[in-house]
This record gives sequence, structure tokens and C-alpha cells, in this order.
Amino acid sequence: YSHLRPMSELLNARGRADATAYGTGKRGWRGTRRDCSIMPPALVIGYGNCLRSDDGAGRYAAQQLAARLPTQIATVLETHQLLPEMAQLVSQAQLVVLIDAALDSPAGLIQQQRIEPDERAGLAASVFGHHLGAAQLVTAAKRLFGRWPETMLFTVNGQSFDVGDVCSQPVVEALPLLVDQVEKLVIATISLKNS
Repeated sequence: YSHLRPMSELLNARGRADATAYGTGKRGWRGTRRDCSIMPPALVIGYGNCLRSDDGAGRYAAQQLAARLPTQIATVLETHQLLPEMAQLVSQAQLVVLIDAALDSPAGLIQQQRIEPDERAGLAASVFGHHLGAAQLVTAAKRLFGRWPETMLFTVNGQSFDVGDVCSQPVVEALPLLVDQVEKLVIATISLKNS
């Protein structure tokens, strides 16, 4: 078996001739916490189900924000739901903005609220269920990585959550205002934190 490499070489590939000269920034097999300066300071996550009409509003807003926010200021994600794996990204950001649809009236109303870690929130069931609420995600970042940033949740009230891939008229009319509000918050907050 001359083509097999010894375990010590497999675990420390930097000694090989084709290894990178600068390393990966990791120590040991667990690595080190990623430096916050590598990731853009803001993280924007729009989430929802685009096949349930207005429930996709958060994702549609994220698509527009990805085109408007400079990549050196913000990482913009659109996803079906908040996941436990996002806790690390949350812990590395200076500002996190979550965007979702809400089942309230009147339709099209935009609401904004600060999200704080909730020490009473049970994470185990949610982590194993592979779905988190906004407070649970921030709590996971705090518990797992010892850090949580300022986190804001923006919601737009939906009118229809029936099967369909088109938002209702009130949500369509509210989306540009929602996107403007998030964009202004991100730019103002990051400018303030970096000055």
C-alpha cells in the first residue's frame, strides 16, 4: 500500500509540497473562532416559504437587499427557515437583521423589534427539530459562541398564506418601504459602529 499516507501527514497536510504557504488560520482540528473583520459587519437574513404567497416576503426583501447593499458591508442570506447552523454567523456579525412575514392585521404593516437572547428559551427541541425562532437563534449564538450582536427583526404583515408564489397587493406595496428601512438601518448602524 505505497499510495496510502501516514495518519500524521493526513492530519497535518501543511507539511506537504502542495500545501498552502499561508495556512488556514485554524489550530488543531477544532480551529479558532473566525475573526469578525473577515466577515462583513452586517448579516441580513430574509426567510419564509415562497410557495405560500406572503410568507415569502422576507426572502423577496433579501433578494432586493442583496442587490443594493455593498458586499463589504453586509452578507445577505435568503432561506426557508432559521437554522441552528446560522448561530456561528450571527455570533460573528456586528449587526443582524432578520426579515419575515407575520400573520397580523392590517396587511402590509411593517414592524420592527429588537431581539435579545432569552435564557429561558429551550434550545434542545428546536435544534433537534432543525428550526429556530429569532430569539432562539440569538440565544444559540450567545450560548455556543459567547457573543451576540445587536439583532433587529423586521416583519411585514401578510394577507394570504395560501399556496401560491405571488404576494398579495398590500405586501407588494410594502416591500420597497421595508427594503429601504432595512438598508438605512444597516448603513447607519455600521457607519456609527465603525466611526
